[in-house]
This record gives sequence, structure tokens and C-alpha cells, in this order.
Amino acid sequence: MKNDGRYILWLLFIWITASLLLSFPVKAELKGSRATERPILLYYFFVQGPGSVQVEPIQVDLIRHLSGSWLYYDENLPRWQPNGSYVIAWYDDLGVQVSRYSFRNHRFGNLQSPSKVFGIRGKRYRLDLGGITWSYDGKWILGESEQGLERVYLPTGRRRVVVPRKWLGRGDLGYIYGLDWSADGKWIAYSLSGHDPAHRGPYDPENPDFNDPGTHYNLWLVRVDGSDRHYLGHGSRPRFSSDGRWLVCVDRFDNRFGVGIRLYDLRARPVTSRWLVRGALDACFVPHQDNVLVVLANGDLVISNLHGRILSRPMTFQQIKKHIFTDSESMQYPIGTIERADVDW
Repeated sequence: MKNDGRYILWLLFIWITASLLLSFPVKAELKGSRATERPILLYYFFVQGPGSVQVEPIQVDLIRHLSGSWLYYDENLPRWQPNGSYVIAWYDDLGVQVSRYSFRNHRFGNLQSPSKVFGIRGKRYRLDLGGITWSYDGKWILGESEQGLERVYLPTGRRRVVVPRKWLGRGDLGYIYGLDWSADGKWIAYSLSGHDPAHRGPYDPENPDFNDPGTHYNLWLVRVDGSDRHYLGHGSRPRFSSDGRWLVCVDRFDNRFGVGIRLYDLRARPVTSRWLVRGALDACFVPHQDNVLVVLANGDLVISNLHGRILSRPMTFQQIKKHIFTDSESMQYPIGTIERADVDW
């Protein structure tokens, strides 16, 4: 009996030790993949009914298979902090605001200024309409200001101009049409109005309220210190992959009106690009994967690999529409062309 008791205790000791040792990599894996547990942020700009325009930001929670109204209602889609729980957005009357997402309650907190959340000293930030994003480590924010393309260090509020205003050209609403910061912290991609002709249509895909100039947008790369600034090709709203090799953006067609997703291989010499998904409105990379989350021209949300093959369709626009319109009167009006969409995960 004594031997049996010792044997049981020994087995119990081995089981507890193994459980403790195995818990460490499991926790690390969850921490690294937590970004995939966040809701997807979606933003549609479309015409509904007789001449009315609807602009609706929503969130899509793939883990819980739910959708719901989004906290914000403005002309700029909030951007997730990489591997974090904060989102950041820009407002006309408030400037830059942040909100924290609770993974436990699946809700967003109230809007707050970065100075309250991160203890930044100085005036509130007046970053402009061209977009706003984070550095990959979450310590910097990047956006367009009166001085140009500017980055702000959150712990101290220190500001550095990356690209001066005089190099940004001219635009109707701000100068920059989308920007992103690479995961290694070395490169920034941004887009400006271009002059190369594209197929003209009834509206500008980047600014549906304005007449279509019928031109491509130009994509630029620059190091974070402002050096090595160079033209990359056509595209707007660029997004880096987590390994920094790939970049997706929105681009226009030459032979017909519409937009698709273009993929750049930044490690190729020279850099190459090709169409990834035609007839799509926006895209971003799935966190910690080389797969791409794409909003199709019909509003469906799909996941594509780097060869343009659709792997899954997490949610159709018919499903999403139920969460955009909450009353029967709105539901009876047909939706016309979806003129623009933005997505972040």
C-alpha cells in the first residue's frame, strides 16, 4: 500500500510539473495571436434610396460571429494598435482620440485623448484627414499635420516631421490618401494624388463626394528618419504584411472604372507588383498571417491568399447589412453602388 501511495504521489508530481512547463508556450501563443480575437472594423460609403448617402462604420466579431454598431461615426476608420487593445481615430472637433477594447466584455471604452491614456505632455494633436496609424510597437503614432507627415512619440509627446508639407503635393481633403508603418519600424508607406491617367468614372473612389479626376494615386516609401524617399508605383491606402515583405493597396483600372487590390513584393529587385483581387474596395493583412482580408465590390468580406485565391467568406454583405440598418424603413430602400469601403483587423 505504501508503494502504491508513493507511486500515485509521484505521478501527481509529474503531472503538475508538466502542466506548469507546458503552460508557458501556450500563454505566449495566445499573446501572439490575440489580435485575431479582435473585431474587424468596417466602414462603408454607399448610396441608399433616392439620392441619400449612408456612411456606416460597424464592427464584425468573427470569434463570436456577431456584428454590431461601432463606437465611432466619422469619416476616418479607427486603426488598431498592433498586437494591442487600443484603437486610434481622428476627429474634427476633438483631434486624435483613443479607445480601449475589452476582450472580456467585447466592448470599447469611452473616447479619450492620448494625453490622458498615455500621459503625453503638450497640446492635443491636430493630425489631418489623410489617415492616422501606429508604429508596430505601439509607442508612436503617425499622421498628417500642418507640417507634413509627422510622427509623435507617445511617452513624451516628442514630434518629428518625416516628410515636409512641400513634398506632399495638393489634395482636396488633406494630402495623404492612406499610410502605414512597417513591422520592423524602418519604413513608412503613404499615398498621394498622381497624374497617370486611369479610367474615368462618375466619382473619385477615394473621395466619392468629388468629381473623378481619372488618375491613379501614387505610392511612396520613406525611412522613418525621412531619408531614402522613393516612388514605388500606383496605389492608395497601403498596408504592410507582418514580415515586411508584402504590401497591399487599392489601385484603379486603366480599361474600366473600378478598383482592385494590388500586391507589391518589396524584397524583389526591382520591386514587382501584380493584381491580387480585382473588383475589391479595400484590404489588410490577417494578423500574423500572409493571408489578406478583402472587402469585395459587392460588400462581402473574404480572406484571400497571396495568389488571389479566396479561402473563405467570413461574412456576406447581406449578413452585414442587417446590422447597418436597424429600422424597417431603412431596410426597404435598395442599396446602390458601394463607392468605398475601409477595413482593419
